[in-house]
Amino acid sequence: MMRSPGEAAARHYIAEREAKRVLIQDIPRHTSCRAGQGGYAQYAGWRQIDGHALILLKTNEAEISVMPVDAVTLARVKRLKLGSEVIFNADGTVRKKGRSL
Repeated sequence: MMRSPGEAAARHYIAEREAKRVLIQDIPRHTSCRAGQGGYAQYAGWRQIDGHALILLKTNEAEISVMPVDAVTLARVKRLKLGSEVIFNADGTVRKKGRSL
């Protein structure tokens, strides 16, 4: 199955973080956003990996979900404060809880 470049960048970032988590136990587990996954989370930042934008979302399980997004979504999300509650779904839609971004 062919993955998008954004998904490949997310997997690269997750592998890097998981390798560091072995050495530094305070780093939360990082996972990719799975098909059908969505809900509420806290905005935990963003990263640019190999030219692809990734948003980090802290879920209720205290994991970090890594979601590839387009440039427009990244520009809107960058305005959020860390820890802001957001609603997200697996197709890359992220909005602030209670209103759209």
